[in-house]
Amino acid sequence: MLLSKRKHIVNLTWYVIIGILLFIVFFPIWWAFLTSIRTPEQIYKAVRLIPEGLYLKNYIELFTIHGFNYYFPNSVIVTAISTLISIVAAFLGAYALSRIRFPGARILSQVVLFAYLVPKTVLFLPLFTVMRELKLVNTLYSLIASYPTFMLPFATWLLLGYFTSIPKELEESALIDGCSRLQLLFRIVLPVALPGIIAATIFSFSMGWKDFLYARVFISAETKKTLPIGTADLIQGDVYLWGHIMAASILTAVPVLIAYGIMQRYVVSGLTAGSVKG
Repeated sequence: MLLSKRKHIVNLTWYVIIGILLFIVFFPIWWAFLTSIRTPEQIYKAVRLIPEGLYLKNYIELFTIHGFNYYFPNSVIVTAISTLISIVAAFLGAYALSRIRFPGARILSQVVLFAYLVPKTVLFLPLFTVMRELKLVNTLYSLIASYPTFMLPFATWLLLGYFTSIPKELEESALIDGCSRLQLLFRIVLPVALPGIIAATIFSFSMGWKDFLYARVFISAETKKTLPIGTADLIQGDVYLWGHIMAASILTAVPVLIAYGIMQRYVVSGLTAGSVKG
């Protein structure tokens, strides 16, 4: 009886802790959503935690006045292409580092980790010089070319740990059965490594989607800006357009939240499998 009561108290404590954590995570999102559907007058009135109405003018004006009809597709194009480039390169690179033995493979693996740890603030000046010489400044190509500098090391590092967890016997059996290395890569390794690839893709996409520094440095043309820059530009001097800012924040966060929600199972399995033997 005493043991059962103690277990009940422990479970109740965990539920309370989880409830508090969920509140901390989701309350700011709910607050931002409520602010985004309020009129300017309602925003500065007494706070209510339930919607008082559905005021969509803030969202409409983002696309009709503030240029989000350019920013949103720009973010999608830049992030999708740079993520695709990074994941393909990371898949091939991580597989080579984990399976093909060559002089310097271990050192190169450590270099990948070091490259991931290098902050973007160190890279943006050299990258800007390169983009200027290539006449890519103020084009989406500058972002597509620069985003893999932080996506690729992370994705390679993540997939490297995942490939290490895949039994080599699986590949050896396929080679004995007559598979070429290329067939082995796409018919055997790719399906098995799919959770890790999905996890790397989602994390890489979110890194590019929220990038502010490179987009601010490389882009000044109004029609080439991305969502983070467009959101920051809603702050006009000492005037804060809170309704529009929160609407832009929700608009920016929703695609990533949906992706994480749909692919959560793959993200968790990709991260945990890569950490067991990596």
